[in-house]
Amino acid sequence: MNLSEIIFKGYVPIVLSWIFPILMLFFAVFLEPNIQIGVFLLLLLAIIVGMLIPGIVISWLIIGLTTVGSGILLFGYLVIPVNDKVILLLAFPIEAILVNLVSNWLLKWRSLGPDIASIHRYGSVKNLV
Repeated sequence: MNLSEIIFKGYVPIVLSWIFPILMLFFAVFLEPNIQIGVFLLLLLAIIVGMLIPGIVISWLIIGLTTVGSGILLFGYLVIPVNDKVILLLAFPIEAILVNLVSNWLLKWRSLGPDIASIHRYGSVKNLV
C-alpha cells in the first residue's frame, strides 16, 4: 500500500468524519430548534451505526431510510423549508458511510499489529523476488 492510498483511504475519511458533523451542526444553528435536535440525533445515530454495524447492512439501512425519509419529508404534508429537509436527509447517510470507512480502516491496521514481526521474519527468510 503506497502513501497516496493510505492517505486517501485512511486520513481523508478520518478528517471528513470530523468535519462533516461540525459543518452540519454549524448550519443547523440557523434552523429551528426542532430541526437542530433532529440533525444532532441523526448524526449521533450515524456515528453509532457506522461503528457497530457491518457495511452491507449500513448500505441497506441508507437505502431504506433515505427512501422512507424522502417519502415522508418531500412528498408528505410537512411545512418545513426544502433546505431543512435536504439537511435532514443527508445527515445520516454521509456520516454513517464516513464512520464505517474509518472503523474498517482502523480495524484493518489493528489486525496487522500483532503480525508485523512475523511478516518481517517471513520477508527476511524467503526470497520474495
